[in-house]
Amino acid sequence: MKTQIQSKLLTQAQKKWQVLSLATILFLLGLMSLSTVEISGAANNSNTNLAQNVTTGSLAIDNAPSELGFNNGTPGQTTTANIASDGIIINDTRGSKAGWTASGYLNTNFYKSTDANVQMPINDSGTLRLYWGANNGSGGTTITNITGTTGDAIGGANNNFPGIDSGNTLTLMTNNDIDNGAGAFNMTNLKFNYQISSGASVADYITNLKLTVT
Repeated sequence: MKTQIQSKLLTQAQKKWQVLSLATILFLLGLMSLSTVEISGAANNSNTNLAQNVTTGSLAIDNAPSELGFNNGTPGQTTTANIASDGIIINDTRGSKAGWTASGYLNTNFYKSTDANVQMPINDSGTLRLYWGANNGSGGTTITNITGTTGDAIGGANNNFPGIDSGNTLTLMTNNDIDNGAGAFNMTNLKFNYQISSGASVADYITNLKLTVT
């Protein structure tokens, strides 16, 4: 039989065990209340940045015929030259939409290919002999867009060259509309007429047309 002392010691041990167990349970409950359980998974979308650098382009004459021949003519006759399929291309890739004008002038009078002293004048004492049709309209000069907008470039005026050098420049083509000629445009079927003087010497003649876009 258990003695009175053993019973008392057993009772005290049980109480201590109960207190310890209760303290352990309370600690665990407190720890759980302060903890966060997080469940993560793979994302079902993502973002990718695309970078595009736009650089400064230029304003240029991309194409012009290297040579243009008038048909044969006799003294006193008007001859014709025509820039047909191989046209004049103006290309504006600056991005500023600042607009532009393409123009041209004659560096010299027509002169004999073997003797520059023998000439046929552009302005013959007030008679203007060289004409271009920069804006012939239907059936004449045509401007088509390559990378621009249709109608955004127009031809200059049909006119006679008043003389030679840069002081006698005529407008070939210029910008128009809201995009101010941004992109590339091709002018074809530009026609020239030259009225040969009745006193012209029989020979082959040449001159130089300078085109500029600004």
